[in-house]
Amino acid sequence: MNEEQFILLAIKVLSGNHLPEEPEELRSQMAAHEPYRAVFEKLSVYWKADTHLSINEEAALDKVWNRIEQAHGTSDQDAADIDEVATATTGVPLIGTPRILRWKRLLVAAVLIPLVALSIWLFTHRSPKVELVEKYNQKGIRSIIILPDGSKIWLNADSHLKYPASFQDNLREVYLEGEAFFEIAKNPQRPFIVHLPKGNVQVLGTSFDIRAYADEELMSTSVATGLVAFVPDAAGRSANAADGPATRNPAADSFYLTPNRKAIYDFQSGKVNVALTDAEADRGWINGIMTFNNQSLGRIAVELERSFGKPIKFRNASIAQYRYTATFKNNTEEEILSTLKRVKSFHFTVTDKFIEINK
Repeated sequence: MNEEQFILLAIKVLSGNHLPEEPEELRSQMAAHEPYRAVFEKLSVYWKADTHLSINEEAALDKVWNRIEQAHGTSDQDAADIDEVATATTGVPLIGTPRILRWKRLLVAAVLIPLVALSIWLFTHRSPKVELVEKYNQKGIRSIIILPDGSKIWLNADSHLKYPASFQDNLREVYLEGEAFFEIAKNPQRPFIVHLPKGNVQVLGTSFDIRAYADEELMSTSVATGLVAFVPDAAGRSANAADGPATRNPAADSFYLTPNRKAIYDFQSGKVNVALTDAEADRGWINGIMTFNNQSLGRIAVELERSFGKPIKFRNASIAQYRYTATFKNNTEEEILSTLKRVKSFHFTVTDKFIEINK
């Protein structure tokens, strides 16, 4: 759903002229697209402030409508009352038109005048649409991106980044799905926000790593320098802190992280764990370093496939449960597997299209 379709849906819900399923569709669109929430809030404020009749007008309209319901015809007094409300609401008197037409015009005015006013407001008050640049690294590909403000981003394999061609307002906002390391140019007047699938990270000028892959149950932020505010979505309502303090703002569910602190958000439990970490190791992938800490061979295979681009298949599921702790630097996929199989035995076969692991 594009922005224009969302605005039309929002207008229908605000006016009460919607299908039963459309309010839920509106909520889900706002949950999936954070900018849409801001649009809806603006529309709501305008609607409440400017599109309702005054108390006197509502009372007069109710009085007239009750008379219409109770009788098949309309007296001269009814017509006068209708004209009074219509003139107050639209500025256009209706006396002199046929009775049925007067009723229809009044009802149309009551429904359409707010919509017309809202449409005019939308086109005169909406900010210009910002075009986003999209970068996607396929599996086996890494890249470096320089943003318009001079900030630098190392984008990992199988990762997707969106950012504006130029920052137009007081915020610098980008959108990430995957992993990236950020070095943010300092600008206290323009905070930098990284929007994630389930939360966001807010900074002024600092360096940090974010891992937020769609197919993983954990999302993490590791700080190298400066101060980072990690803000999970509404599910993150509880937290555990270990091995050092992290400042939390309970009202906003924000976790403020200093260097060598890491926040890990578990989607299943909704908990955020904050702990000491080695920030250099967390961003080691930039220099071709792969670190596995008591990880299953199945999880390691996912990392190898993402980093090198060649799929790995298991002929026996039990092999995928083998666990390893190891660090590799600038090794090939085959070299890493050859080293791991010496610890817990398995065999692997390399073809042009994939790697097969078996007993």
